[in-house]
Amino acid sequence: MLGLGPPAYLYVGVDDIARARDFYERAFGAEFLWHFRRFGTEVAAVRVSDDGPLVLLAAHRPVPSCLPIWTVADLDAAVARLATAGFADRGETAGTPDGPVHVVRDPDGNELGLLRQDVPNALIARYADPDNEFAVHNDP
Repeated sequence: MLGLGPPAYLYVGVDDIARARDFYERAFGAEFLWHFRRFGTEVAAVRVSDDGPLVLLAAHRPVPSCLPIWTVADLDAAVARLATAGFADRGETAGTPDGPVHVVRDPDGNELGLLRQDVPNALIARYADPDNEFAVHNDP
């Protein structure tokens, strides 16, 4: 087995962050956690269940799309295993506030992410910082 931990995020592409946030709050009773505007885009997080992944509402993701991101203890080992399974040319690793994430596409083109979560929920603390210039506090 790959050694997947629990899913951390569902990274969902949306056209309008405020509208999507309102929908998730009304439809699911979601708890709003944070909203940032940086690098020419916006991302917000909501919690829709006590034990499930956070839903990240992302203006830079394709609409519609949903990228599931699972945690892994050893990202390098997971990436190496994926390479032996034929994913060597299909992935890329990027930095996130939580830690590095490696995204691959399965044979049908679905994106899957693996995250070494070095700093779980890093953006919750950053959103609470009143001096964070990228936090958006004036939406619904």
